Amino acid sequence: MNAPKVSLITLHRVKNYGSVLQAFATQELLRQTGAQVEVVDYWRPDLADGVDDYFDRSRWARYPFMRLPFRALKSRWVKRNRIVFNDFIEESFSLSGTRYMSPIELERNPPVADVFCVGSDQVWNGDYNVGGSMPFFLTFAPASARRISFSSSFGRSNLDDATSALARAELPKFAAVSVRERSGVEMLAEMGVESTHTLDPVLAVNPCFWRDFATAPKDNSRRLVVYQLNQSPQFDAVVARAEKKLGVQATRIDIRGSRPSSRHRVTQPTLREWVSLFRHSEYVITDSFHGTAFSLIFNVPFSVVLPGTYGDRLRSVLEVAGLADRLVSDGVSCDSSAINWSLVNSRLDAARGASREYLDRAVNALRGQR
Repeated sequence: MNAPKVSLITLHRVKNYGSVLQAFATQELLRQTGAQVEVVDYWRPDLADGVDDYFDRSRWARYPFMRLPFRALKSRWVKRNRIVFNDFIEESFSLSGTRYMSPIELERNPPVADVFCVGSDQVWNGDYNVGGSMPFFLTFAPASARRISFSSSFGRSNLDDATSALARAELPKFAAVSVRERSGVEMLAEMGVESTHTLDPVLAVNPCFWRDFATAPKDNSRRLVVYQLNQSPQFDAVVARAEKKLGVQATRIDIRGSRPSSRHRVTQPTLREWVSLFRHSEYVITDSFHGTAFSLIFNVPFSVVLPGTYGDRLRSVLEVAGLADRLVSDGVSCDSSAINWSLVNSRLDAARGASREYLDRAVNALRGQR
């Protein structure tokens, strides 16, 4: 049998560093199985790409008179966002020839492939995939097609009724299921669906992949890097304590474009620059799953402040690494104790090998049948 063709559906169009990089890593891992990979260019109905789209989804939408000031403030940010993400996506992904703007379009004209794969990231989080969850359960794939998932995530330990119903109806049709969190394995077991716990793709690829990917540092200074996705007084207190303890001012990664870049603020970096910031940092404080993941990849000491929701994914990856103590628990302090990176890397290597073995079997099972 020739190399199988894999049609991958994931969250590659979300304007989020972690989402795009996990999709990039998933494509790479699938290629390493010997497969031909095509990324389904699916745009969720809730994806915003224009200034007015962002306004309509913002808290200011209730005040129509704010549309013009909002547009003036955000137009440069939206333009920069398109450059940062869309250019990388177009250059780095093997996209399907058809762009799908709705689940119906996918149902009517599905890609042609030997294997259909969904994952990674929060593809099964109904709160995120508003109005467009069904394709992530591969409902568009032909009835006879081989369906698999790789490190798919529900993002939480309690499912809404709609997601639960979709999972119960569609996942039994999968030939192989793997999820990113151990809580996902437990939830699926309760539904009678057998699954495997695997690493997020950014952790499953070899770390040298990311060392080669990152840009060179713009200076030789070591930094306290802050990557924050959720506003939180607790988070700000942790940063203030770390600045005092380390004797440096934090460098913040600004994903919203609220201020121009400066010595201590990097506004809307490219994806390679974003990875480089983690690689060349001295310490990281984050509430982000992928911020945590890249700290692990580059063996950078870090502290994690749990966000108000979807904390299971952070707990899960820290348990795999044996670093549950990096969670901030007292509200203000960050852990400056030394990390045994040799032990952490050994644990991640074992999980990395198991994850890649799962994916290879899931993709190539058909080869032995023909």
